[in-house]
Amino acid sequence: MPEITLSLLEHRADVVVLTEWRKHTGGQIRGVLADHGLRHQHDTDPGRNSNGVLVASRHSIRIAGGDEGFMGLGGGGPAGLASHRKAQKRRMVEAWVPDLQLTVIGVHVPPDGMNGTPGAGRESVFRAAVEAARRNRDGGCILIGDLNAGRHYLDEEGATFSCTRLLGELASMGYEDAWRRANSSLREYSWFSHEGKGFRIDHALVSRALSPRVKACWYSHNEREQGLSDHSMMVLELAAASVNS
Repeated sequence: MPEITLSLLEHRADVVVLTEWRKHTGGQIRGVLADHGLRHQHDTDPGRNSNGVLVASRHSIRIAGGDEGFMGLGGGGPAGLASHRKAQKRRMVEAWVPDLQLTVIGVHVPPDGMNGTPGAGRESVFRAAVEAARRNRDGGCILIGDLNAGRHYLDEEGATFSCTRLLGELASMGYEDAWRRANSSLREYSWFSHEGKGFRIDHALVSRALSPRVKACWYSHNEREQGLSDHSMMVLELAAASVNS
């Protein structure tokens, strides 16, 4: 935990999104981030031994909440998704950062289950993230986190990802893969399986309005290579919002 915290501080981020965050082990990270200026924080209140999402910011944040405000699913959402509302609320944060003119949707989509079939809540969480992105597509919006998905034969060697049609929906709304826009057909992986197979599953997707503000997007592999995490860190650098935005 101390090494992860130091690594986060070294990147000097204005907003940090942590996935697979657990309260009983991550409290130290949360406290140190607050001590170093990232004091505006919100977590998804995961139960003990459950993964959640933490957002920490140097600027004040406003969180979408309530059934009507949570990802537009209203009284249960599409058929088959209502039973996974706990997974949705535990695995996603929708935060508005007024000072940065920015909406940050931090998400951890569950991985596939056995034999490549969607795991419990996977479709629901992914769909909820898409709906949040749809609501915010006309402004500056980032959908960022572990999607456990990517493009076949490009973000993986084969074609094992499920729910890829939802990535297509995001693209149809004008969202752009911030890393891919600068790297075209390059392959770079953010996570490796126990068999040593690489996958690019951690993404930053930016709305059409935000795309001109993207200055750089890259993976910091040091944290994974040093064994601090099994994922590489995604770093996104944006230009400041214009006065009239």
